[in-house]
Amino acid sequence: MKAKRCFCLISAALAAHMMIMPVWAEEAQAAATEAAAEAATEADLGEAAKVWESSSDLENGIFTVYIKSNAGEKEGCFWTLYSGDKGDATLYELLTQSTDEEGLAYVGSFRAMEGESGEDYIRIVHTNGFSVDEYMDFNIRIEDGEITEHTGGSHALPTTDQEFASVLSGDWEAEDGSNVFLSLSLNPAGGFDGVVSDAGGRDGMTELYSFRAEYDVIAEAFIYQNGAFTAAKITDGSETESEDAAGDTEGAGNGLIAFDPASESPEDLKLIFHDLAYAEEDIIFVRAK
Repeated sequence: MKAKRCFCLISAALAAHMMIMPVWAEEAQAAATEAAAEAATEADLGEAAKVWESSSDLENGIFTVYIKSNAGEKEGCFWTLYSGDKGDATLYELLTQSTDEEGLAYVGSFRAMEGESGEDYIRIVHTNGFSVDEYMDFNIRIEDGEITEHTGGSHALPTTDQEFASVLSGDWEAEDGSNVFLSLSLNPAGGFDGVVSDAGGRDGMTELYSFRAEYDVIAEAFIYQNGAFTAAKITDGSETESEDAAGDTEGAGNGLIAFDPASESPEDLKLIFHDLAYAEEDIIFVRAK
């Protein structure tokens, strides 16, 4: 339960700062998603290429979603209902959900809110309790307080860290020339390690801001909640992390890194860094020269 509460709180905090991918990035991700779905149909690719299978039924106004178990499931991840930021606009309510049914990774039942009519969608997300790597939408029609039809749906497949690494890994600098720098690298445990630094400091010391960010497919951004300031020495004009600034350092800062929608190609990619613990305004990063 603790993990689920954390996921809901972070999702709500990020809702006001969700960014939209630039068109070229959306197209690249869509192509990768389609390729993954096609590859998953090839029996000789084994468990690693499996795509989650889902089904549903509607009986007496009760809509039930089933997701079959998958041998390739990531440790620590689970499926659950995502309420998001729809709030009072939601036309249905959850009756029950479980991840303990034999042969099923998830089963959830829903009914319409009393007196409601209209179109809505039920979003079931795959999460580690913090970030969402894929989700399924089940579109429903509601009439006079009863779910009457399952009208369609979609499945947003995950993008791997390795796919993002080619455009993210490396050094970035603030576009406005303020001497703020961002370094991103793959973390073996998943996600990306980030370090933000600047040219400030006194008495040979400065501060680095480090975190581990994970891609969230709903926010379309890399999100984190462990941002921490650590002391670092400045030697010969460079900044060197102290022993306390190791990659597993954790703090309470939270924020996100998103693709700037104004970017027209991978070559001119810009990143939006949003973290009020570090700066009062967003910082736009471009590739360091």
